[in-house]
Amino acid sequence: MNFFNKPQKPLSPDIVHIRLNYNSIRVVDFEEAGRHLFIEVTRKTGNTMLDFSNAGNYRAYCYNAAGHLDTQHLAFHNHKSSFIVGTKYKSILLWRQDHLMSSELNSKKFKYLDYIPKPMHLENGSIDFVNDEEFVQKDERIPLLMLTQHGIFPGKKNYGVKPIYDYRLLDGLEDRLVGFVGRGYLSNRERKGIIFKHTGPELMKQITADAKSIDLDWWA
Repeated sequence: MNFFNKPQKPLSPDIVHIRLNYNSIRVVDFEEAGRHLFIEVTRKTGNTMLDFSNAGNYRAYCYNAAGHLDTQHLAFHNHKSSFIVGTKYKSILLWRQDHLMSSELNSKKFKYLDYIPKPMHLENGSIDFVNDEEFVQKDERIPLLMLTQHGIFPGKKNYGVKPIYDYRLLDGLEDRLVGFVGRGYLSNRERKGIIFKHTGPELMKQITADAKSIDLDWWA
């Protein structure tokens, strides 16, 4: 399978072709045993929101309007929490990873800064609470950041000398998969589900131009 370009018709029999005119998609509603999913969203406005709650394990390949691969996401379920992948792209191939439903996935963990408010909807056994240096280190754990109506939290030196990195600009977290936990800054009400993003050049450029360009609207 060539993942660098959008799948062409006729599609392989092991791929389910799904055309939808809405943006929020529960992946489990379209799953078929042993088959991959190719989703095409015909609605032009809004981001595509893929809800992987109760779904299997996938690699998500997102294609631009020219049909070329632009971003990739990991959608591996840890059976402890639900999560959402948000992307602006309308053509998405979800490639099943059934062979990874093993201890390799069950041991997958997140890491979270140990000095900011703790997530409410994740089990402690799935998270390591760490300092800044361990947080930005590349390893098998996915760093989780808090997202408020004012953008990514915390910014540099929100807590005295902490953090030492400017997370509002994803400083130290370039070119990797990160997760976002949504929480209202004043209400302290946390959104359910994690939204994952790959911090590639496009997202880094967007954040640098406007640190408030991503906010709680992702959970709308």
